[in-house]
Amino acid sequence: MALNNTIPIPLYHGTDRKIINYSANERAEIQNICFTISDYIYHLLVEDGLSLSSLSKYKNKRLSEIGDYWPRVIDAFQRYDSRKKGSKLYQYGSIYLTGDREKAEDFARNAFVMGEQGNIAYWLYLAASNIWNLKELNPDMKRLFTSFEDLIAKPRIPVLLTFNGIQKDDLLREHGEEINWEMWGDLITGLSFRLKVNSKTSLLDGKVEYL
Repeated sequence: MALNNTIPIPLYHGTDRKIINYSANERAEIQNICFTISDYIYHLLVEDGLSLSSLSKYKNKRLSEIGDYWPRVIDAFQRYDSRKKGSKLYQYGSIYLTGDREKAEDFARNAFVMGEQGNIAYWLYLAASNIWNLKELNPDMKRLFTSFEDLIAKPRIPVLLTFNGIQKDDLLREHGEEINWEMWGDLITGLSFRLKVNSKTSLLDGKVEYL
């Protein structure tokens, strides 16, 4: 009976080793830096004319400064916009798992600052830094900008965590809803689906593999 309550495949979580090693206070401080910088730059870009309805117009205006990483910047802008509007998909603080190893590896390689929220801050900051001198534009945030640059400069240590024998009762849908396992059955074995784990599971429970 217990076996039927166990996910029949390994689930993966991609992250950076530094994040696992940070204390709770350090993680909270870094998240605050990422959110503050993202919020400031998001509004800066909006005031400069960037919106989801005028991407092409803004691209013509700023592409020479933003460069070839334009798609990354727009993806970060869209993700931050969704989070600000209350999307449950971008509410951080929980652990996300996937049955898709390649997807988890991709997350790991982009988690070098502070996971997805750090990745969003990184691309927004990179774009804005090529458009403006941020430290002169806002001297009051100079300390945060310097702290963020120090975080960016740290070596990347992407790791893949593998979890075997995860209990179905410990999982939620990606948006946080309960899962109707009777309806799903074991369909998870054929899906690349990101799942949210509740607080019963720790990252420290995963088998660590350096990428």
